[in-house]
Amino acid sequence: MLKKMGAVAAISLMVPAAHADAQMGKFSFNMYGFLKASYITADAKVSSYGFGGVGAITQAEQTDETNAATKKSDEERRHAFQSMQSRFGFKFNHGGDVSGKLEFDFINFNARQPSPNANIRLRLAQIDYKMGESTTFSGGQKWVTWMGVVPHTYNYVQSNFLSGHTGFIAQEMAIKHVIGDFDLYGAVGSRGVNNGVTVSENDRGWLPQASLRADYNYGMGLVGFAVTGSKLEGESDPANTANTYQDGNAFLGKVYGSFKNDLIDFRAEYFVGQNTANLHALATEGSAFGANGGTNVKAAGGFSSAKFAVTKKNGLYAGYGFSETVDGEKNAAVAAGTNGSGTMIGNKVITAGVDHKTESGLIGFLETQMYDTEYKTAANAKKSYDATTIEAGFVYKF
Repeated sequence: MLKKMGAVAAISLMVPAAHADAQMGKFSFNMYGFLKASYITADAKVSSYGFGGVGAITQAEQTDETNAATKKSDEERRHAFQSMQSRFGFKFNHGGDVSGKLEFDFINFNARQPSPNANIRLRLAQIDYKMGESTTFSGGQKWVTWMGVVPHTYNYVQSNFLSGHTGFIAQEMAIKHVIGDFDLYGAVGSRGVNNGVTVSENDRGWLPQASLRADYNYGMGLVGFAVTGSKLEGESDPANTANTYQDGNAFLGKVYGSFKNDLIDFRAEYFVGQNTANLHALATEGSAFGANGGTNVKAAGGFSSAKFAVTKKNGLYAGYGFSETVDGEKNAAVAAGTNGSGTMIGNKVITAGVDHKTESGLIGFLETQMYDTEYKTAANAKKSYDATTIEAGFVYKF
């Protein structure tokens, strides 16, 4: 941890020297980011991407059904203060043709109030090269090309993932080409996350995940579609001693759009897919390919989100998102369990909030999110759990 803090301190010392906007010939450099500090309370057990912390609450969690004391504790109100979603980054530009960015945050999904033991997490390490007037190459750790649009929320790291929004950060190389009002994209990149050293279905073979995207920009927003997919190599799994493992395919298709005027900012997405956990989708928890037997798992979902400008400094926003593992309780590839060991197969979230921006740029907000989350508890059995969170805090962007 001390080494991480030292590294950040060393980087930070560069900023005053560069004056955060240094001009050295054709090279420019600046720092950006935001500070977020908030108070969160929930009326029942919740989790962040299946972890026990509250760094980015995504779902209601299973409560203990076997121990009365633990069940009572799981259903009690709880709270936390946190600033883990704060982030900072550095943008670079050289001559207008080459640019890039490094971005970090402090998320620790396993901690509730990690003062001062938050993680330093690399979010983006991206290079952009302008190949011509209409064509740009991008490579590195970046937002996947097929992400689309994002919902309105101050739960930034949640961003309706696992509840209708798809497309996260991955290693990828992409080309963007502009033709009039159309933006066309093609990309290849890594498959789903593998934080270990053991080769999995996401790593075998030579074919990467491939993606296509097309957007039409109509002046007040955009409409678009995107597809992504990859072959999954299951037969070469070292556990395939009985020759029961099979190859498979993972894919996701989505449509999305936005509309914005002086009064409203509206965004929406709908997706369908198969084995989406083998992609960088964050669609549902239970949609991973069952190589032993070649079992496919289908998923679907979407979100809609709108923000209204009440005044120039005051906003009101609301949204709804859902995702589901189709027939997840019937699918043998989806793990079942109780007391926190079941797989989430459905998630619905209602978001509502207000915000106010001061003259100095400080934003105050109050947001509630209501979760209805479904878990596979046994073969052909499922159960829903509810939780409501309230978050109040401040954001300062720089």
